[in-house]
Amino acid sequence: MSADTTTKKVQKQSPEEEPFRPKTARVKLGQGGRIVLPAEFRHALGMEEGDTLFLHLRKGYIEVSTPESTMLRIQEEVRKYVPEGVSLVDELFKMRRDEARREEEEAQYYREQMAKRKQGESG
Repeated sequence: MSADTTTKKVQKQSPEEEPFRPKTARVKLGQGGRIVLPAEFRHALGMEEGDTLFLHLRKGYIEVSTPESTMLRIQEEVRKYVPEGVSLVDELFKMRRDEARREEEEAQYYREQMAKRKQGESG
């Protein structure tokens, strides 16, 4: 190697930047149906003792997920059906305002009907 040859340093990617590589672990079913999740799996998903997890019974297997990952998966699924630029929150607020307006109009109609009846009874 000559003196003018330079070498490039390869920077290690942070865990967030590293491409996902599926991992498999073999565990044993313990007393009372308990399983121990390997530390590498728990750390990769940010799981800590006492955290709540979801178990999904699928055809032929069980899926374990965190509430956060479950919510992200559901949001991704819903996004498929929502047009670009549409806010479901804004749509919900609009629906609730429209419903409240209709309810108020209906209540006003019945108040007017009651007032007419009272006028008819007293007159």
